[in-house]
Amino acid sequence: MPASNRALREALDIEVLDQNHAAAIAAIAATHPHAVVFRHPHDHDGALCLPYALGLSNWHTLHMVVLEGNRNAAWGEWRRRLIGAPFANWLLDKDAKRLRPRRVPKPGMLIMYFTGKDWKHAGRVVDGDVVISKWGTFPVYEHPTWQVPWRYGLRRQYFDMPSRDEAIRLFEEHNAELEGRALGRPPLW
Repeated sequence: MPASNRALREALDIEVLDQNHAAAIAAIAATHPHAVVFRHPHDHDGALCLPYALGLSNWHTLHMVVLEGNRNAAWGEWRRRLIGAPFANWLLDKDAKRLRPRRVPKPGMLIMYFTGKDWKHAGRVVDGDVVISKWGTFPVYEHPTWQVPWRYGLRRQYFDMPSRDEAIRLFEEHNAELEGRALGRPPLW
């Protein structure tokens, strides 16, 4: 990542109301030129970057986890465990070999961003240096690999993208392992 990119990445690291986020990102170009392009708003599904990247944001079961997580605290904790960093870290467990790392990006690959060893963000490679990703609960953007908010880290890794069926299987396997750790079941499971 070029060091000259830090000011832009810090500028992109904003927290504004959803309906103003795309306009705020576009306005940053006046002081920090960038190629970040708004693609579509979030679908009010609450899905974060990893489920979006894996193609799970329109999957009914994920909707149930997210919607219920927005309604009550018990589900909120499950939502965090099922679709946030715990799920990403579970996928990244090198011993389990759930994801296959690659050195060279190709269209359709999964890209993950890190601060040190800590997972921060995920997206899909569109072409070469171009990625499409959902910025947290904010909209979906198409952007160069390193034109993302600063908090997404200084390291990235590419992986073969699991098929949608494989991503669903992994999600369900992760959920089953959480249940096996005596964490209980989500209220409606």
